[in-house]
Amino acid sequence: MMGKKSCGSRVLRSRSSPKSELGFAACLEAGNFAGADILLSDATSGTLDIDTPHVKTSLPIDSIGFDDFVFEAGGLGRRVRVFRLPDANPYRHFEFEREIDVAPSGDSPIYVRITLENGHQAWSSPIYLFREP
Repeated sequence: MMGKKSCGSRVLRSRSSPKSELGFAACLEAGNFAGADILLSDATSGTLDIDTPHVKTSLPIDSIGFDDFVFEAGGLGRRVRVFRLPDANPYRHFEFEREIDVAPSGDSPIYVRITLENGHQAWSSPIYLFREP
């Protein structure tokens, strides 16, 4: 079943330079992710103004860091996240260990979800764990 779509055009304008703006259009199905990378000539001054039907706020550009600002936008995990990406990411490898509870009988499907620094996600196919007989 297709989710509800939310479509619209948006324009980002510079307060310090009224002729400077970035326009974009977004059309999302519920549950999906969309984002924008905004490259600034001066990453230490100015304000990011967010004005949507669900979130209205302003953030000083110099307050935006690697930790998210999260603004809830009503139900189903809908939210606006603002964060700074690093200029370069030297990390290309990750590993971890986790104890998993396995059902006493039958299978226990496990999924692996990877979230990249820009918020995009990838999911594995199910990995089935069984107890030895």
